[in-house]
Amino acid sequence: MKNSYKGFYSPTENELQDAWKSENTIFIFDTNVLLNIYSYKEQTRTDFLLSLETLNEKIWIPFHVGLEYQRRRLDIVSREKSIFRSVFNKLEELNKFKENLNEIEERFPELVKHGDTLCSELKLAVNKYKEIVEKIDKNQPCVRSHDTIREKLNELFNNKVGTEPEQTDIIEIEKEGEIRYTDKIPPGFKDANKGDEFFYYGHVKYKNKYGDLIIWKKILEYVKENNDINNVIFITDDIKSDWWFSIDSGGKKTIGPNALLINEIKEIENINLFHMYTTSDFLSEANKYYKELKISNSSIEETKDSGRKDHINLGHSSLSNMLKVLQSRENSYLDEIERMNKLAANLKEIERMNKLAANLKEIERM
Repeated sequence: MKNSYKGFYSPTENELQDAWKSENTIFIFDTNVLLNIYSYKEQTRTDFLLSLETLNEKIWIPFHVGLEYQRRRLDIVSREKSIFRSVFNKLEELNKFKENLNEIEERFPELVKHGDTLCSELKLAVNKYKEIVEKIDKNQPCVRSHDTIREKLNELFNNKVGTEPEQTDIIEIEKEGEIRYTDKIPPGFKDANKGDEFFYYGHVKYKNKYGDLIIWKKILEYVKENNDINNVIFITDDIKSDWWFSIDSGGKKTIGPNALLINEIKEIENINLFHMYTTSDFLSEANKYYKELKISNSSIEETKDSGRKDHINLGHSSLSNMLKVLQSRENSYLDEIERMNKLAANLKEIERMNKLAANLKEIERM
């Protein structure tokens, strides 16, 4: 029965082990996997790039993956830098906390000593973390600086990039995409809402919504032309259902690649195995099959969030936690100030009422 329904069967542990060690296996990487490198801390970057280096001649990317990476790289770098600027601004706001205490301390001088102690502790904590942020920020590429990440990827994928397509080729894929998307045939139909957005490169016009399909069709084309390839492992952090088969069983559980993708690629005679990993699972498996890598658990854990669309990882979760704590403390201090202000206002009102009562008594005597 397995031969009749190949799309519904995942490879066994032994089959995967053989595939990882086989010279007839190709590891193909999606654009998002390469772009996510910029949001990882230094250790995670090192572990990921070392895993690619270990696989050496068994890695490859379609031309469209490289093109999307080059087009979007600076946007990602700029976004990461803007996050650091936002963090610095938040830290500066916390350093100005003393200004918020001035009004209440003028009314209640006995608070000055406590306020000074509080602000001193806060300033020490903020400055300590500011040093950490500055150190991490220096290791982040900026839009005008030399990009060591791209340099390393250039080296790793030298002569391991698919050929640039002709316009006629892209038009043919996009025409097929219209039918596939209507019939919800993966991959890419989840991007149909991108409409008619497009870009040009090398006199070729590309419609954005067909990016995933172009990548997929070029994978099929490549492995068909290279009949010595028997196993294909695709690494992507795109978690949409037009790539993956998932079910809701006490929470969302990802079973494996979409069955239609497995069927389609296994129609190619030389392909015995097709499997997909997220970056996190890829690192975990690489660590298992190549013991010399010694990938840290923190690297595997950090990459688990890569599939989220809103994923922004500064590579320093302790900083994020610190900001939450300090902001929480600031809020509690401000709440206390507000309470004291209300108390002061109430005291003034009581004082005013007492004066009014005294005036009334004076009038009665007259």
